Amino acid sequence: MSTRSNIIVISPSKKVKQYYRHWDGYFEGAGLDLINKLSNAFADKRCAKFMNRENLYKKLGDYRPKPVTFYDWFMFEMSKDLRINKQYEKNYEPEDDLILHGDIEYLYIIDFSSEVKAESARLFYRSLGIGNEFIETHSRSDLDAIYRYVVDGGKNPVEFTV
Repeated sequence: MSTRSNIIVISPSKKVKQYYRHWDGYFEGAGLDLINKLSNAFADKRCAKFMNRENLYKKLGDYRPKPVTFYDWFMFEMSKDLRINKQYEKNYEPEDDLILHGDIEYLYIIDFSSEVKAESARLFYRSLGIGNEFIETHSRSDLDAIYRYVVDGGKNPVEFTV
């Protein structure tokens, strides 16, 4: 049986990108994978301070756009799933709109916004369970309500600062 989850990423300029993960959405699966992606982005951002741009771009395989912020590095990490073997690996499926799936069991928010310290991110998550009351009674596209629900009732955030 699948354990579905949504991942909401809030950029420094408060733009929202959402991903859907169909399986292993629990913290030990998707949560640890997201922490690994944040850790890799954190390490790459720190290393970039000491590497010249030419070597940095070679390391990235000269993908465009060139990552310059912690957020950019993280989005680069998220895109790796989409580039494996030039096939679409469906670990994280990008969603066009912010509308939560009705049958998710876990919800993650990764916040890079200006309320967070510059060049940092916080990962929040909350287990919703099947038939969650919030999903059934609220607009599944109301980012403020979703954010409050996860942050106020979720686990303590994992925080990364470059």
